[in-house]
Amino acid sequence: MTDLLHPELLDVDGRVYRVLATSLASASGRRPGSHPQRTQQRHYEAGDDAGEEESSWGGGGGEAVGCGGGGSQNDEQASVPIRQEGDSFVARMRLDSDLFPVLIGRQGATKRRVEDDTGASISIPGRGTQGAPVVIKGPSRGIVARACTQLDLIVGQALAARGPRSLDYNYFLCLPLATPELSAAFESWRDAVLAEPGAAEAGLEASVFMHPQHLHLTIAMLKLYSEEQRDLAKQTLAGLQPRVQQLLGGAPLRVRLQVLEYMNDDPSQMHVMYLGVKDAPDSPGSLQRVQQLCAAVVEAFSAAGLLLPQDDRAVKLHATVLNTRYRRRSSGSGSSGPGQASGQAQQQGQQQPQGRGQWEQRRPFDGRQLLQRHGAVDFGAVQLPAVHISQRGQPAGSASGVSDVATGFYRCAASLALS
Repeated sequence: MTDLLHPELLDVDGRVYRVLATSLASASGRRPGSHPQRTQQRHYEAGDDAGEEESSWGGGGGEAVGCGGGGSQNDEQASVPIRQEGDSFVARMRLDSDLFPVLIGRQGATKRRVEDDTGASISIPGRGTQGAPVVIKGPSRGIVARACTQLDLIVGQALAARGPRSLDYNYFLCLPLATPELSAAFESWRDAVLAEPGAAEAGLEASVFMHPQHLHLTIAMLKLYSEEQRDLAKQTLAGLQPRVQQLLGGAPLRVRLQVLEYMNDDPSQMHVMYLGVKDAPDSPGSLQRVQQLCAAVVEAFSAAGLLLPQDDRAVKLHATVLNTRYRRRSSGSGSSGPGQASGQAQQQGQQQPQGRGQWEQRRPFDGRQLLQRHGAVDFGAVQLPAVHISQRGQPAGSASGVSDVATGFYRCAASLALS
């Protein structure tokens, strides 16, 4: 039995963790790995004697959440299968290449530390390599499991971290809105706003507007940096089908998009403007059903361990139409999409990441004239066809893959039809 006052300590990349004897999965009766990230959160606690200086990839972002399932080191569980190959035991972690620098560390320090601490050897593919696994090899199953656990913790710190070197959200859950009719109406409204005298002086330019084909209601942001996570996200979404049928009863889900709102108290210093979401005239109670749907999605993805702690919250339904974060598109750095920053950061106009290590100050716009002359806009009722897991920065038809050429919406990793 573990001595709770003097537990085993585990040093991972300069941070010290207490190793508890029983994992959440074991305590709850779940199969190991069924809710991997939640298991990871509960299984380790940051030690009081951890160094004050945070790792460049860790800390400051809430609890660590890893790419795979946790497990007690005593029962030799790991987040990935461990197989015996000859005289050695081998595990393969299929992670995106964005995580390789995290596992290697500065001048290879992180990789060496894990190898020295566990006795395992770790082979990490070269920079930019896609599809090749991280290979963990050792003389016993327990050694390999321990190394996998440490790597999971390191990945979890990277995913939870915030700052100029943090890993960006790369997927998001949403309700697509764009139809040919809505896109055309939005373009006409945008052009009318930009044609107003003084629009440029107010800080309004085409780049701060959402692409008409990208209009959507965001449910939650996701960091899915492994095939295991993406597969789990797809399974979680598909598993919501019975709940969706119960909520909607097969009836179409329609909402009305009207009236501009904004996220801060000073209309002369705006960063985000969005459309309110109301009941459709021909579908009373639709807004409540959408809110119930979003709550069910968030609950399921939270239970699966796919949401970071700061993203596990109630959904505020809105359709973003302007965001100063999109100004970066003028320098050719990408297309518009759901912002990485939290709503609070958007409201305050804080510096936003423009790629790892590159931050710039967001410039607000004066929205007073826009609100006065165009704020009462009504785009009418829109039917919500599905819940999507969409990939950020990947509009359909791009070189990386096609989901829906007809709409030009973001690349869809998975969808759940609503009717």
